[in-house]
Amino acid sequence: MIHVYDTPRELYDAAAWLWIQAALDRRRGQGGLVGIATGTTTAPIHETVARLYAVAPFDTRAIAICAVDDYAGMEAGHIASCSERIRRQLMRPLGLAEEQALLPDRFTGSDAPLQYEDAVARRGGVRMQMLGLGEDGHIGFNYPGASFGEGAHWVDLPQSTGDTLRRLYDLPAEKAPTHGLTLGIRSILMSRRIVIAATGARKAAIVRDAVLGPVCERVPASALQLHRDVAWLLDKEAASLL
Repeated sequence: MIHVYDTPRELYDAAAWLWIQAALDRRRGQGGLVGIATGTTTAPIHETVARLYAVAPFDTRAIAICAVDDYAGMEAGHIASCSERIRRQLMRPLGLAEEQALLPDRFTGSDAPLQYEDAVARRGGVRMQMLGLGEDGHIGFNYPGASFGEGAHWVDLPQSTGDTLRRLYDLPAEKAPTHGLTLGIRSILMSRRIVIAATGARKAAIVRDAVLGPVCERVPASALQLHRDVAWLLDKEAASLL
């Protein structure tokens, strides 16, 4: 299903309410985790959730979340870490305890992806996975060419990712991550519901390819066509080529 909003602000508000609904569903006895992605599109969604909670607090004790990916080798507590951003954007504002979240920065070693995926499964899997969309069609750290059949895995990050992190977080070159842990396309497709958001004209072409184009590994987000319950949240500019 495709939802188009006049402005990014309207999209962020709608996505925030979907997030809150999924979180409260767990309180009503529905198991599983709410999957979190970090990035320039999802950060305003998280900020909106936190703002709504500050105005009208709701019971967060049963909320359980997990992250779709994170960089390897980041210093503990560094804001560039996806896990740390989740703590700052959602966990602390909502008063979530560490045990309410599965975050990749707690898993190390060559078998960390398997450990992480097993931990997600033991918590009931992902009930709703929220995603952003990269300009090249990547979701999580599943970049063009990623196998649709792969579960959680280590991935070598493209140079552009390190460049972006250095620019946004003033990271010295030697501190920029070169690899990360991600839930794979297969893992993401196991989520019971997927919500993916995209804004801006720069995303229009890849939105068109992901939604209307062939399902192919060149466009990782095209794999979402294989899922039975996907909601695309788009502003007018991102939807302009549909």
